[in-house]
Amino acid sequence: MWDFKHKQPILNIKDHIGEAFSVSWNNSLNNLITSSGMDSTVKIYDLQKGSCFQTLVGHKGVAYNVTWHPTVNNVLASASADRTVKIWDMKAGKCIKTIIAGAGGSEVLHCDFNKYENIIATAGSDGTLNVFDLKGTGDIPIISMRSHMLTARKVMFSPFFPSIMASVGYDMNVVVWDIKKSAPVSTFKHHREFVMGLDFSVFNNKKIATCSWDRTLTLYDFDQQF
Repeated sequence: MWDFKHKQPILNIKDHIGEAFSVSWNNSLNNLITSSGMDSTVKIYDLQKGSCFQTLVGHKGVAYNVTWHPTVNNVLASASADRTVKIWDMKAGKCIKTIIAGAGGSEVLHCDFNKYENIIATAGSDGTLNVFDLKGTGDIPIISMRSHMLTARKVMFSPFFPSIMASVGYDMNVVVWDIKKSAPVSTFKHHREFVMGLDFSVFNNKKIATCSWDRTLTLYDFDQQF
């Protein structure tokens, strides 16, 4: 953990065996973060104590991504190489829902909750984006889109618009979607290598940032063209 006023980290925690792949800060309980890793686990940390207090076990492959629910502070989701997305209840200390989100053996690299509706989006190694109804009991997505010619690396919902989400992939493209129409709003092709990172601004409703193996970080309006 860093404070930008200091050159050195103010806290180091090492609890995963192998690489740690993602980290997410709780939206309302600001002393809690979660991480996922190569050891297939999801871990939850109390930053005030500087230690892990809960390890969630259930995946059978690399846990590529974990994210907190934007409005329910005890719920989180993780995406894995085992083709599944798991929904966890921190208070119960267990998985409360498993979705088989990877078709045909594809890995699930990322997932994100929608802030306004009870749905979750997933990004797969086959380039497919799926949206699942969390109230549903099956593994059939309510929306499925072939978003990228290669692996879809990350997917995120807009914090301002319920139907807007964006994805990035190894085909070097950034695609902004309207899920109500199951169609792209914009496609950006400015990167020259795998696009690995994506984030929406929480202060400006149109700003989006992406980063790539081409060593660039780009900030722009998601409805502009360039």
